[in-house]
Amino acid sequence: MLKSVLLLILIPALVYGDTRIFGQDMLAAQLPGFNMAKAAPYVAPNTALGILDYTFGADIAPIHRLLASGKFSTFRVHLINSSCIANSNCGSYEIGYGYSLAGFNAAVLAKNPKIISFLTARSKIYCDLLTNYPAVKLLISPVLEHRLTTPAYQIAANNVLKGCPNVQLVNNPVTGKGERYKGAWIEAHATSVPADIYSWDGIDATDSDVVTWMKQTAKAKIAFWWGRSYNGRAGGGTFVDPRARTAVPTAQYFELMNHLQDDRGKAPKPTFKATFKAFSKPDIFKPCSENYEGSSDPRGLLPVAIMPGKAAMMNVVGAKGIRVGQLKFFGAYQGNLNRYYSGTADRLSGYEFEKEAMKTNGSPFTWLCQNRLCYGPIIGGRRNGLMR
Repeated sequence: MLKSVLLLILIPALVYGDTRIFGQDMLAAQLPGFNMAKAAPYVAPNTALGILDYTFGADIAPIHRLLASGKFSTFRVHLINSSCIANSNCGSYEIGYGYSLAGFNAAVLAKNPKIISFLTARSKIYCDLLTNYPAVKLLISPVLEHRLTTPAYQIAANNVLKGCPNVQLVNNPVTGKGERYKGAWIEAHATSVPADIYSWDGIDATDSDVVTWMKQTAKAKIAFWWGRSYNGRAGGGTFVDPRARTAVPTAQYFELMNHLQDDRGKAPKPTFKATFKAFSKPDIFKPCSENYEGSSDPRGLLPVAIMPGKAAMMNVVGAKGIRVGQLKFFGAYQGNLNRYYSGTADRLSGYEFEKEAMKTNGSPFTWLCQNRLCYGPIIGGRRNGLMR
């Protein structure tokens, strides 16, 4: 029995009755500090890889390192960043630099040589790259979250095909609503529209209701996980140029992100004696607390519990009552709630709580205990309690 449960938690299997592939939308994979060696060991077979080309760097060596792992069956790349055009913060190295949304659309319609040649040249680079990995399906999106008119998107798509004939096109309009020009797959970043590909891009999956999202995306071809660290982005502060960012994922973060879809089964009834209370709103358990650019705060990207009580230390306990970790009291939050952090205690990730609980207690579910008062059950690798 224990062996079968171990397989349940440690192997991310498709258990939702669909053929969807889960993916990791590592948009900043070309950022020099984005350590591919830390990522590959945690990726499950038949995973989709997503990136945003050029914004974080032009080097394709990091992509080689990821694909060479043999873990990825599908690779989607966005070639031009339209979000920075919309936000007026493109770096001078970006193709969209200096354009308004209307101006960029007009430039594509006019077949501006700089834009057209970029689309064709970068498409060819990735087309040539994939000759080394014949088992990987290549998907190219001309423009990330674009606001292009239909004729402009078609021009962009045609020039992708010049660089990589017969590639699977992706159409990623900011609204999620677009045409399937030449068989393009539709990519949406919200579940309110039907699409072939969904990505959390823009909303951190570690801070959201992933169970509901998995149900909403069950009919998709690909469902990409995304968190702020996949853009090298910190949890707060001012905008930082993408190529200057340092808030990159840790090995613990990569591991947690690759297990978001795991089926944990049903929570067991605890066998130890305590007073139990349900962990529910307004209580919050976040597997990845806020991190900040350039900060050495040990709490960043590790769990935080926001809940009642003022014990110096909160014990994370498995179903048999065996402690698997701790969260240290930090201070008040709001109302009658206080904050407890792993980063100032044993520095375990939320998914590491699950693994240790599975090993010592026979189930990944845990309870947060102050003496003999225990709140739970919770899943350490996901947000619990109040959802955003």
